[in-house]
Amino acid sequence: MFETDMKSPETVQVTFDLQRQIGRLASVSAGYVHTSGKNMPILANFANAYDRVTGARPNPAVTPGGWYVTSGQTMVYNAFEGNASLRRFHGLDMALHYTLSKGWSQQGGNLIGNFNSSIGDGGSGSGYNNTQDFFDPLLDVDYSPLIGEVRHRVTGTLVYEIPFLAGREGVLGGVLGGWQLSSVFNFRT
Repeated sequence: MFETDMKSPETVQVTFDLQRQIGRLASVSAGYVHTSGKNMPILANFANAYDRVTGARPNPAVTPGGWYVTSGQTMVYNAFEGNASLRRFHGLDMALHYTLSKGWSQQGGNLIGNFNSSIGDGGSGSGYNNTQDFFDPLLDVDYSPLIGEVRHRVTGTLVYEIPFLAGREGVLGGVLGGWQLSSVFNFRT
């Protein structure tokens, strides 16, 4: 069942960044990212639609195995992003990126609710991101991490231009000169 007057999802994004050039070759930056959302789809399981004191169901005709979809989910995301880079230092380019983030919502903060959730179980009601109180899904106990949230993420890149035969003319320089070695590494929790 769907709420008859569902609202369109809304989000607000805010970013604030500082950057600093250090000499001709290096730079650093730091930033803050915030996103908040409301009116996102939330699924309430009819199995949880009962009075917690008496155990009575408000409408016995509604089967406990169904779902009620409303636009009542909210979400919040905050992150710090830091970057450092070094360019063309003896043929070497390096960059390091770090993100520390935290986000939470009632059912993962995605726009499709729990219909297609890798964290929940897709509909049987035992996923941890299902609401516990059918009548008040905005309780603090129902908040969980965002779908796909990564608390710490580190990414680094290295590119080294091999100096061997780089400036040589002719076929030998054209074939063997100007090669680069590169690497990318990722770490996340």
